[in-house]
Amino acid sequence: MLKYLNFAIALLLLACTGKQTPPASLLQDIEQIRENFAPDKRTALFEVTVENEADHWILSGETSEPAAYNALGQLSAKAYGGLNPVVEVTLLPGEEFGDSTMALVRVSVANLRREPKHSAELVDQTLMGRPVRLLKSDSYWLLVQTEYGYLGWVTAGSLEPCDQATIDDWKQTAKVSLKSVFAQVKSRPAENAEPVCDAVLGSVFKFDSVKEPWTKVVLPDGRSGYLKSKELQNYKPVSENAGISKKKLVATAKMLLGMPYLWGGNSSKGLDCSGFTQTVFRENGLQLPRDANMQVELGTEVNFSDDFHEVQPGDLLFFGPENRITHVGISLGGAYFIHSSGDVHINSLHPADENFNPYRRKTLRYIKRVIGN
Repeated sequence: MLKYLNFAIALLLLACTGKQTPPASLLQDIEQIRENFAPDKRTALFEVTVENEADHWILSGETSEPAAYNALGQLSAKAYGGLNPVVEVTLLPGEEFGDSTMALVRVSVANLRREPKHSAELVDQTLMGRPVRLLKSDSYWLLVQTEYGYLGWVTAGSLEPCDQATIDDWKQTAKVSLKSVFAQVKSRPAENAEPVCDAVLGSVFKFDSVKEPWTKVVLPDGRSGYLKSKELQNYKPVSENAGISKKKLVATAKMLLGMPYLWGGNSSKGLDCSGFTQTVFRENGLQLPRDANMQVELGTEVNFSDDFHEVQPGDLLFFGPENRITHVGISLGGAYFIHSSGDVHINSLHPADENFNPYRRKTLRYIKRVIGN
């Protein structure tokens, strides 16, 4: 409730820039719309202020959510303090992008930042060939929304803007993805050829042709190059838990052993804890939400004893202080789990094991099963 109270206080302070204080009922209705349609600022933009101008309540701001925008519009039919509000809220994206309100990532890793500046906090990453939704611009920065709904600012040079028809064509065409941790796309089918760009685990390319041991690929911005065929696999979009192999999932997780921890990292160039779990599950066909306290909402809870014999490979382990989830890892079965903390490594929850982690044992809160038995 504290975050809602803080929002209401902030809204009230902004509103008081006018000569009159907005009616509490109007502020409450706006807050209810936010709670209903844009409750999480990580995945929905909702910035609305209220001022009084010429004896009218003026609602201004912007939102990324059509349902919230429509609900705000309906407030103009209600009277608050005897006045009907004038709604001047913008639904993003605005007209600045024309028909090109989508984009494909054209670099191996696009960094998403909390604000449109390089010094801002890194909140997420998205990979080559992944579509994003464009919301607004600020100089050479673009506010985007990823496939799984996360918001962040990306440099314009990281993206190839396109319309929905281009995105649909990209989705339908034959594609391949990189299954190795790192690679270089070569300008010619030769080891000593100059690179076109680098690629990371999960990078997506349009398939062109094969002449073993090389496969010719096309990048999202139209450039072409060559990768070793053995480093590629046929791309399959993520789906709802479509028969994930626990053995393959564990193998993917172990491929990333030793990769450095990076706050906001979600690629094989660096991973935070939930970026690690999201990357591993994405490569095996299941899209998890971005953050640990989002991922904990999935699956069914696993009751566990001190020896953890009930815990299966692929189960998600959640850690944190009481009533708060701050860390996540992937079970390897029993007491062993793999996670990104400092780097990607394996620990145990059993005191008898050499790599026992007493802090993680003390702060273990939940174990959730998100894939079938």
